[in-house]
Amino acid sequence: GDSILCCVTDWNAGKLNMMILHSDETSFDKGEIGEKRIEWFAELEKRLLDCFEKRGPMTSIEEQLVTVFFENRRTLCVPYCGSTEELLFKHTNKISFEHYGVETRLWRKGEEVPAFGKWNSTLALLNNELKKNITFAEYTLNSIPEFVYDQIILDALYQKKTDYAKYAIDFICRDDFSLDDIQIQKIILSLKERYAILQKDYNWFADQTLGAVRKKTLELYGNVSSLVRKIDFLGELILNLPSQEVVVLAQLHGHILRMLETIASDPTAEETADALLLSLDGMEWNFEDIKGILDPSLAKEKQSQFKVIKGGSCVAGRMSSFKKK
Repeated sequence: GDSILCCVTDWNAGKLNMMILHSDETSFDKGEIGEKRIEWFAELEKRLLDCFEKRGPMTSIEEQLVTVFFENRRTLCVPYCGSTEELLFKHTNKISFEHYGVETRLWRKGEEVPAFGKWNSTLALLNNELKKNITFAEYTLNSIPEFVYDQIILDALYQKKTDYAKYAIDFICRDDFSLDDIQIQKIILSLKERYAILQKDYNWFADQTLGAVRKKTLELYGNVSSLVRKIDFLGELILNLPSQEVVVLAQLHGHILRMLETIASDPTAEETADALLLSLDGMEWNFEDIKGILDPSLAKEKQSQFKVIKGGSCVAGRMSSFKKK
């Protein structure tokens, strides 16, 4: 079929030069020009494989392509180029679309996309060192975005909770840990300020549609984020967990946060309430599926941090901060 050849002529002004290449203009694939295009496809294949090795699956296919083209713009951003689609379906038997959790990535054909590699193993070790100096409670409080606290308050208003502060603290802590008095007072003070602002304009009747979506989203967020934090707090031991299930969990966490952001800031969110609820049903199913695998693995890694010393007593590492007082 026909192709469109685009060239950026002025990046700052956002100007593109576009040229239509009709299917009967066969010179584009023949002779010297055709040879240059074949060389271009070989170069793109090589650079993608290099990117897989150095950077892993990254956050999306879009980021993979942007990175490869930006870092190799002198050899890839040239007049006699091709498309990624042509590469995948005509010019390579080494690269294809592969499943990565609940998403897809460009990867080596027929290989499972790994969750860990040299691109992030060092980061896990670094995070392990950083987390040695904080408790699990401190880590949790610092990991929850501010807009999530607002959604918790709005959910308390929607459910007509008389003690919004207790509701929020119970939501954050669950059965994983407890807060000291200073931490509780700081949270209550922060919640009080936000509650005064949000409660002033809150309309319970107008919140019936979105309120139900928010409630269900927060329920799933609470369960998913709790497991995410427990796993992330393991530091380097995360490398011992089932990698694909960890990938799915991280992706679910990201999707739920984006959903909460949509509920919080998108004025058209109410119009997509049914779609959001349907999406939540799928995510709940995925979460229950991986939770049954990750929970036993997490328990095993936590148990490995206990050491038996003389006299039969046990000494626990920083994982003891998981216990509720």
